[in-house]
Amino acid sequence: MNNLKPIIVDLDGTLIKTDTLFESLMLLLKQNPFWAFLVPFWLLQGKASLKNNIAKRVNMDVTLLPYNIEIVEYLKDAKSKGHECYLATGTVKKFAEPIAEHLGIFTQVFSTDENTNLTGKDKAILLEKTFGTGNYIYVANHKVDLHIWENADEAVVFGCTGRAGEKSGCQGYTY
Repeated sequence: MNNLKPIIVDLDGTLIKTDTLFESLMLLLKQNPFWAFLVPFWLLQGKASLKNNIAKRVNMDVTLLPYNIEIVEYLKDAKSKGHECYLATGTVKKFAEPIAEHLGIFTQVFSTDENTNLTGKDKAILLEKTFGTGNYIYVANHKVDLHIWENADEAVVFGCTGRAGEKSGCQGYTY
């Protein structure tokens, strides 16, 4: 039995150098600039609604995303040593699953659905229910991830400077 702790990685700003919401919004507006008039109404229904409404209307070539090679290599190395790797992201399933498939290193994907924007506290709650306190390593880059780092056994902070890096209480690596 594998006693190694699973590694959970965030997508936007960590696994990739950009934000999929921004990328998909730009694709939407490129297709038809008039969609811009509906964006505020979708956002009024919540960020999960905004993300899903945009995703229904655009396709993203995930092979063209700017991946953070250091994190990809870190995860490939960890997987080769027996760690299971998971993608946990505020990105919608339509984009998150093809990204995971493209990289071929993730056991499972946790992503935003129609009702829940899987970020911050919502992501922390899901990971607690799934893995338990102190039973995983979390790789991320933003202060919104502090709730998750507090419950992780180890924090891998990537591209995070200032207060978020200081407050994370990193016991692990800082890139």
